[in-house]
Amino acid sequence: MNIDHVKALAAAVDEGTVEGAAFVLGITASAASQRIRTLESRLGQVLIRRTNPITVTEAGQAILRYARQVELLESEALDRLHGIDADSPGSGGSGAGRSEPTVLRVGVNADSMATWFRPIFAEAAGWDDVVLRIEMV
Repeated sequence: MNIDHVKALAAAVDEGTVEGAAFVLGITASAASQRIRTLESRLGQVLIRRTNPITVTEAGQAILRYARQVELLESEALDRLHGIDADSPGSGGSGAGRSEPTVLRVGVNADSMATWFRPIFAEAAGWDDVVLRIEMV
């Protein structure tokens, strides 16, 4: 699977529209749509329903799970590289110069969001190096 196509699918789901995905990816809406259609064509499955907001098919859920795993692996690799660069001899770094926070995706249903999950926001507000990204499930 072409990683750019997979990222376009994930961005469309995250943003709720192909246009939103295009904006996040820095491409045209036509290019984002084409990437998703090409992925669907290669897999022989419809991955999203082009409603407002976009909904994911069962096949799309599997590819979205793959996209999340790829994002996590990419993030971990970059964190390691930043740590290596900062700690390498002659760099003058201490490993503490990481510029981007870790994004923690959490799936929460509406009932949990309205009840027990709310105090977590107050706790997470004090985290300097982590950003919560809440995904309603």
